[in-house]
Amino acid sequence: KMSLNQIMRIAVVLIGIIIVIKFLLFLFGGSQDELSKSIAADHIVNVNVSTDIGDIQIAPHDGHDIRVQIEGKATKKPSKKFKLSLKEKNGEVIIKAKTKSGFFSFRKLSDGYTILVELPTKQYERLLVHADVANIYVDSIYANESQTTTNVGNINLIGIGGVVNAGAEVGDITISLQSITNN
Repeated sequence: KMSLNQIMRIAVVLIGIIIVIKFLLFLFGGSQDELSKSIAADHIVNVNVSTDIGDIQIAPHDGHDIRVQIEGKATKKPSKKFKLSLKEKNGEVIIKAKTKSGFFSFRKLSDGYTILVELPTKQYERLLVHADVANIYVDSIYANESQTTTNVGNINLIGIGGVVNAGAEVGDITISLQSITNN
């Protein structure tokens, strides 16, 4: 029969092992959440971004891949609350960032989060961006046609080209074009 002392010793050792495992998981992959994804952009001509989570920021970068990440003041791990998907189909990348619907998720806990989309610097055919309640910032992206909509929020399109459609039911729209041709 085990004494109480032996049982306590075994319990302390097990708790120690669990803490070490948790710490190692945190160091190697636990803290780096899966809410950062990328996809090769070689054949991509259309970009379609939609979210119900938070603000959207779209900016160029020098690489060859499209990078997407959700960042913000994460008290919970973003992967527990949000779902991020990148799908490529017929030259279009569809980027969706959605709130996972949980049993108690009546109100959206999306404030303070930003979907950061980095696109390789090149000419795109179409850029579609839609958000429910969010501010949208698009900086120096070249698309022949862009459509940016939000139900509630501000839209800032800085240094973009092509035919621009922007709509916000409630919010301000700021557009600065590289050049204006045939209005």
